Amino acid sequence: RTARNQVALACLSHGAKVVFGATRSNWIATSGNFDGFGPALIAEVWTQLGKGKGAAEALRLAKAAYLKVALSQDASEQNYALKTVLQAQCYGHPEATL
Repeated sequence: RTARNQVALACLSHGAKVVFGATRSNWIATSGNFDGFGPALIAEVWTQLGKGKGAAEALRLAKAAYLKVALSQDASEQNYALKTVLQAQCYGHPEATL
């Protein structure tokens, strides 16, 4: 993989301090609540970054907070919630802040 064929590396090579992304597909609802799964996780990452947390710590805390809510909801969606968390990654500098 290089900056020519991978989005995260391209962003980092052009000056981004950090890129959050999924290693595979990202689950997003096709109707109803559009702030679940990936969008819910990333919203929590932004909340943590807003509190001054470094990038990797923000993602770790966001994953924990997201799972606490997601695993208490509809059992039929729990596999998607776990997939969302397991595939979310932090590329770049782990201590990058806003």
